[in-house]
Amino acid sequence: MKLAGIGCAIFFVITAWTLQAQTLLTPAGRTITIEGSRITQANFPNRGEFLLFRPDVDYAGLRNAPVSKADDPLSKKIQTWFDEGTAAGNVGDLYENRDGGHSRLNLKKFGQFAQLVYGEELKKLGADFGVKIKIVNERPTLVNASLAMLGKPFARSMARLIMHNPELSPELYSMYRIANICFYPEHADHDKRNGDLFAVNTPYLIISQGSSGSDIPFMEATAQTLASFQPSVKELLHQHGLLAPTVQMIMRWSNDGIGNADNYLTGKAHPTVFDATKLRPDAMAEMAHAMKPDHLPPLALIRMTQETQAVSGVDYFDSDVGEILMETPCAIGRVARNLSHSRTFRVSAADSFDVRHLPLNYHWKVLRGDESKINIHLLNGAGNEAEITVDYQPETLSHGDPQLRSHRVDIGVFVDNGVYYSAPAFISIWYPPNEKREYDDDGHLEKVTYLSAKKVGVSADVVLLFDKPWSDIYSYDDDKISGWVRQFDNGDTASFNAKGKQIETGWFSSDKPTAVKYVITPTNEGYRKIDFE
Repeated sequence: MKLAGIGCAIFFVITAWTLQAQTLLTPAGRTITIEGSRITQANFPNRGEFLLFRPDVDYAGLRNAPVSKADDPLSKKIQTWFDEGTAAGNVGDLYENRDGGHSRLNLKKFGQFAQLVYGEELKKLGADFGVKIKIVNERPTLVNASLAMLGKPFARSMARLIMHNPELSPELYSMYRIANICFYPEHADHDKRNGDLFAVNTPYLIISQGSSGSDIPFMEATAQTLASFQPSVKELLHQHGLLAPTVQMIMRWSNDGIGNADNYLTGKAHPTVFDATKLRPDAMAEMAHAMKPDHLPPLALIRMTQETQAVSGVDYFDSDVGEILMETPCAIGRVARNLSHSRTFRVSAADSFDVRHLPLNYHWKVLRGDESKINIHLLNGAGNEAEITVDYQPETLSHGDPQLRSHRVDIGVFVDNGVYYSAPAFISIWYPPNEKREYDDDGHLEKVTYLSAKKVGVSADVVLLFDKPWSDIYSYDDDKISGWVRQFDNGDTASFNAKGKQIETGWFSSDKPTAVKYVITPTNEGYRKIDFE
């Protein structure tokens, strides 16, 4: 095995590699074909494997091309920096389009980017279209797919498609650390009519407000930011897996109305989706260009260290799917299936790091949700571990747009080294919108009414939720649940004890409670319901 990168201990690991003659890229020939022969397995220690594309090309010929052919003041400024040798330009940066050319970065404008295309065998497998998964490019890459799924009930953006799939989230982290920066429009997943439909927030993607083409201003601003870093700074950031996190921090800090620590540590700076009218490309480029090798932004890394495991058939009734939506070092997401009024868990940020080993300050901030229903208790003097309690709050509002409703709580974790703040790491709790829970003043669950996803609408994501045609009414003995009565939509009833076993009644019933198994059954319309037997 061979180690690649010099970040926090080990950046990532790749298999042994056979060197081949390099192809020289030129302004007239700057296309790189992704072929299976140049793809190898790689992994982050303890974070799973991914496929890494390592082209044998020489980018030096692209130094003769202009950074940008545009005539605007910012493009001229970046070109001057590059000519002076104080800016890296985009030599060695790649662009990958995944929507068949529907919405593209203008490579005639950005003359130093190399373009990625897929070989015929990979095209036959569909590897060149839609969300980017599986294959990570070794060099910094801008990736976009201005697409959406339109068929109900599974209609969704490319971003929500990948973010609501727990099996794919580790790949988002891999791309983030290797600077494959992905851009997707939200396309009806984030507006005043539907609300914010995302169940988790992450720093991994740049999701643009709008539909086709709304990603282009973000790609252009990011291209200019990458070009503005000093050469040594850009290389250090990439070696340590910090380039994409730093771009995320710069964009969020530079957005209109942010610009300082007080604003940066609020939900206003960290929406799920970004509005192009708030982009400030000039400020982004200036901030990137001002960075020095001795002071780079740190990285906030988090991990769940303690939480209560919900028991299927007692604490919730969605078969055995569990609550974990995302479990990655920069984003933790939970679907709050557990019916308890409060959930308490512990999170550590002790793995966060600064490449120069500067001391870190830790910041835990409520970015979305009712702060009166969230308690963050620091567990040590360093402030790098916290116990967090979140009370039930089925509907929340975006701090960036108070008219935009959601069903999610966001807690942000940041570190700073005295010079720069990190990009955020997120802890998200999403409350199923197809449940109507009723609690007494002491937080005891009294009744849950389950609504059909079709009736609730698009906010009840059919990928994450299931129809249950009943209501449960709970009873107590000395403040502890003693059981519940299930009232079905057709008028039938059933009784259960505190352990979730069904209690038979009638002349021919057994005195022994019966264990119940919950199973997921698809419907003809594409929804899924829960049956029990």
